[in-house]
Order: sequence, then structure tokens, then C-alpha cells
Amino acid sequence: MGAVFAAQAGAEREELRCTGARALNDWLGKAIALESTLPIGAVPTTYAGSEMTPIDSLTNGSLERTGRDMRVLPRTVIYDASRTLSLPANVSAVSGVNAIAHAVEAPYLEDANPVISLMAEEVIRMLCSTWLAGFCVGAVGMALHQKLCHTLGGTFNLPHAQTHAAMLPHTTITMRRPMRLLSNVLHKDAADARPLLFGLNRPPGVPISLAQIGAGTRTR
Repeated sequence: MGAVFAAQAGAEREELRCTGARALNDWLGKAIALESTLPIGAVPTTYAGSEMTPIDSLTNGSLERTGRDMRVLPRTVIYDASRTLSLPANVSAVSGVNAIAHAVEAPYLEDANPVISLMAEEVIRMLCSTWLAGFCVGAVGMALHQKLCHTLGGTFNLPHAQTHAAMLPHTTITMRRPMRLLSNVLHKDAADARPLLFGLNRPPGVPISLAQIGAGTRTR
């Protein structure tokens, strides 16, 4: 899980091929493509959808910097559901929450539009939709929740999807518009939607707090 390799395809073409849960979601493939200018071919095995974004993230010490560069957007993405079957259940769960996090803020950012709003609603309705989730965040960027998670991940060396899972119930509840979106899509009032967010983190191995994934004890 997490192989990254460069391959020769014909006499004049090179491509960086990324497969596995860690290859793209830990930004390794994108970091290599950013420095080498090789195009990316991706076979994702998790659900957050980063393979559909031009967003890169590089960490220097405890500082995590995110950027946008079309060189890191894969030229080819192959979705094969069978490649997700060996993923541990807790990893699948936090990756799905990460997908929801990519969608929940999308309708309220400056570059949002009705199409993105419909896509975001579908991600939430399905409680995960890899391609749509990535397309949402790739099209409109990141807001409070995303920026907090990247800052916390860089500062405390925290795993990315697990940080999203621990933070999403708290950040969303404090923001009126995302909470309203969740309530409307799930046909619940705001008060009823809140337990659902915390319920997403009930499966064994899914963190409900930053302390469970090492915040305050892990450093770079």
C-alpha cells in the first residue's frame, strides 16, 4: 500500500505512476511531480479525492505549505473499487470523512457556483464520493476546516485523514452555513445533524479527538 514509481512508456514519454493509499494522499507523488515536471497517472485506493485536485502540500519542519499548481493534477486517474477491499476498516472510515470534509465547505467559498453546490450535496448524501469530493475542493479551494487540519498536521506531525475525522464534527458545528447544508441534505434539523457527525467516528480505530492521534506529544 503506497507504491510510487516512475515508468518509461514509449521512447519519448515518461510518467509518474502513483498507486496505494499513501502515494497521493501523503502528497509524495505530487511533490515528485512538482519538482520533476513528470505527469502523474494515479490509481487511488482511498476516498478523499486528492487525485482530482491541483493542490499540493509540502512540509518544512513544523510548517506545512499548501499551493496550487496544474503540474500536480494527474493526467490519468483510474478508479478500481476492488483495490479498496484490502484497506483496513478504520482507514476507509477516516478517508470517507475526509471526502465529506472536502465537500462541506465548498458551496460557501468565493469561487463556488451552483454546479459545485450540487456536487457537494451529493458527496454528503452518499457519505462519500471520491471523484466529486476531490473535484469540489480542487475547484473552489479550502476554507477554515481544511486550513486548520493542514496547520495542525504540519505542527504536530499528525496523519491527514485522521485529523479531518477528529476535527470535522467540531469545526462544522461552529459554522452555520455548513451545518445548514448538512441538515438540508440529510433532511434533519440542525440539532439532529450534529449527532450524525460524531457518529461517523464511532467505528473502532476512528479518532474522536486530536489527543488520540498524538497532538501535543508528536513533533517533527
